[in-house]
Formats: sequence, C-alpha cells, structure tokens
Amino acid sequence: MVEHSFRQSHQALFARNLVAAKEIPLLDKQIDHFYRQIELECATLITLEAPVAKDLRLLSAF
Repeated sequence: MVEHSFRQSHQALFARNLVAAKEIPLLDKQIDHFYRQIELECATLITLEAPVAKDLRLLSAF
C-alpha cells in the first residue's frame, strides 16, 4: 500500500497525473489507519504479555 502511494505520488508529480493526485489522500488515510492499529496492538502486547527487554527492543525498532 505504501509502495502504491509512492508510485501514485511520483505519477502525480512528474507526469502531472490528476487522477493519481486525487487518490493519494485516500491512500494516506488508509496507511495512517493501519499504522495506528499496529501501534495499538503493540501497546496491548506490551501491557498484557510483559515482554522481556529483547522483545521491547524488537518492537521499538519499528
């Protein structure tokens, strides 16, 4: 999805593709939604599973 958004941004900018430009905000909202969902799931994992330091380093790397 992020790669598709990048391609659309490239098309909008360099090829002046207005259809691609209109699609970018919709893709951005979807990407933001997934990002927030992943953050929430990570916070839940940290809270409920009491991970060890190695697990926390892995989660915080992303």
